[in-house]
Amino acid sequence: MPSDQPKTPVTPPLAARGVAWLSIALLGYGLLTLWMLNYPFATEARDPAVSFLAERDVHKINTASNVSVFVPLGVLGAMFGRMRGRGAVRVIGEWTFIAAAMSFATEYAQLWLVQRASSLIDLIANTLGGALGVLCGWRWGPSLCARWSRWADALSKRRVARAAVLVWVVVLAVRLAPFDLSMETRYFNPTHSEVADLTYPLQHTLAWQRDTSGNTDLLAAAQVEWRRAGLSFVLFGLGALTFTRAICDERRRIGRPGVPWFGLLLVLGLAVVVTEAAQAIVRSRVLDWTEPSFGLLGVVAGISLGALGGREGAR
Repeated sequence: MPSDQPKTPVTPPLAARGVAWLSIALLGYGLLTLWMLNYPFATEARDPAVSFLAERDVHKINTASNVSVFVPLGVLGAMFGRMRGRGAVRVIGEWTFIAAAMSFATEYAQLWLVQRASSLIDLIANTLGGALGVLCGWRWGPSLCARWSRWADALSKRRVARAAVLVWVVVLAVRLAPFDLSMETRYFNPTHSEVADLTYPLQHTLAWQRDTSGNTDLLAAAQVEWRRAGLSFVLFGLGALTFTRAICDERRRIGRPGVPWFGLLLVLGLAVVVTEAAQAIVRSRVLDWTEPSFGLLGVVAGISLGALGGREGAR
């Protein structure tokens, strides 16, 4: 039978920092969950992104998504309860109830939202996801809590690590928001015909920019695309810069100086691709390579600058 204690004991100061950062993570993820579940998406606006799927498959994906979105909440809740010294029955019962209560409040609110539909299946799926998360979080809690406490200790002591976390919270919030920061007003009240043409390949943007027919709509569309591309470059550039500096700082601390170029490019490049793919559902946008291309350029530039700064710091 596996031991219920972590292999590396968590000292009281480490545990206190872990609880503090875990409280912030729980609050942030809880608010994000409520926001995602209550934002008034237009269901028909997502039709282009899922048109290749049968209706039953769309429902299966929707149910799976409702389960998965509550799993992290349950895991964090189980870790929070364990780190505060509470028993298994109490923790599992409390956080399953919290998940069910959040889901019930969300589904009730959706009764009053024109563009959302309340569903008993969603309530059951959310509660199941929360329960699964709590069980997994409790089962692997000792090692998770020990790692989280050491990570929280690093965040508490190292400003560069806190800066990296803050920057990536902003990056992900901007990239995964259900509306675009170019402030394209059609995102706030989308319909099928308006959403389908909001994003185009890079060559289209270049053609619009060079258009000499006097069509102001094409020029405006090109300007919107360039704003999105520039924002993507800046966001991922800053994210890559701070993340690289934090990694280099930690590697120097443990006596392994250097820049893990391959790992950084892989992880940050994946973040660019995943956040772009998510927009097909979140923003109902046609996927293209305009924003991710500039995002990847930002990643390369950020890693390069972060590596230079890391070398200067090592001297």
